[in-house]
Amino acid sequence: MYSFGVVLLEMLTGLRAYDRRRPSNQINLVNWGRPFLSDRRKVRNFMDPRLEGKYPVKQVLRIAPLAARCLQSEPLFRPSMKEVAETLRKIGARYNSTKDEPEALST
Repeated sequence: MYSFGVVLLEMLTGLRAYDRRRPSNQINLVNWGRPFLSDRRKVRNFMDPRLEGKYPVKQVLRIAPLAARCLQSEPLFRPSMKEVAETLRKIGARYNSTKDEPEALST
């Protein structure tokens, strides 16, 4: 599940898991991004800037804590793949049923 959390973080940020070209505190994406995942106010600080703020905020705010759970250092605290799949299915169903338009996070 840890690797899936890394993939979710890569998708949210648009960054690679490890990139020596980034500033030293951002080389390891997990070490840099994990604190942002648990704080709703900080989400906009790590979202892929190429999205230009155009993404479904409610869904991002549900995916970020899921990624944080997948990235728990202790495997016992990570969700099962079944739980992750069900959570993502619910997030997708809510998005499709509300026709939520992409919107920027308010500051």
